[in-house]
Amino acid sequence: MFRTTDKRNAKIYNMFDNQFINIPKFRIQGFDNHYFCTNNKLHNIKSKRILKKRVKCSSVGYELNGKFITLKNLKSLLIKINKLSQNL
Repeated sequence: MFRTTDKRNAKIYNMFDNQFINIPKFRIQGFDNHYFCTNNKLHNIKSKRILKKRVKCSSVGYELNGKFITLKNLKSLLIKINKLSQNL
């Protein structure tokens, strides 16, 4: 990690410390703000949070907009994103 004594540049270096760029790979049909990214985790783009898996009545799934969706039902809703822009 690069450290500097200049206070202006210190904020810039600390901002990018331990942060990674995650590119969306799959979007979920009917839930426009939720994406599976390159780190294989479910992200909410609007709130900028990572959603955790939950167990509800012995079923594993995610809570999307207040609605619990199991992994089995979620697989049929996934849509692969081919390209985000022409630069990729």
